[in-house]
Amino acid sequence: MMDKKRRSQKQEKSVAKDFNAKTTIASGAKWGMKADVRNDKFLIECKTTQEDHYSVTSKVWEKIQEEATRDHMRIPLLVVDLQDKERYVVFRPADFESDLPEPYDCTYNGQDIDNPPKSYRITLDNLNEAEEVFEEYVYGQLFIICGKRRNMLCYMREKDFQEAFKEEL
Repeated sequence: MMDKKRRSQKQEKSVAKDFNAKTTIASGAKWGMKADVRNDKFLIECKTTQEDHYSVTSKVWEKIQEEATRDHMRIPLLVVDLQDKERYVVFRPADFESDLPEPYDCTYNGQDIDNPPKSYRITLDNLNEAEEVFEEYVYGQLFIICGKRRNMLCYMREKDFQEAFKEEL
């Protein structure tokens, strides 16, 4: 089994290739060169875990969103690998000109819109469970997290994200 640092480096290189981008020197630790991967359009933060879930927090999202805005108005993306099995892309649908697939292709996790949490847990099973409920393929799942500002976010399997937004990539 690879150690955490090697898994992270492998993920960053793979994400850079998938998005026709470059990895950032020192994984964004240098001043003026934030996030892990970048190209002309996107600023991408990469997270990998051996757990079966990852919690997207308002703190993490707002950090990459602010860095992307300061860095020539790039679009922020958060790429999450769970147990080296599945890769997800977290994004704000409002950042894209294309519409998401038809509404029935996306699910909403049933949060209280008036009182959204500060984090949302992405799991290996969320989209699979949604597919069972709807008895059809589900592209992604919408959720809201609240911090300084309320963020409507979506996550999709990376292959679905690439397909849904291929014209904008």
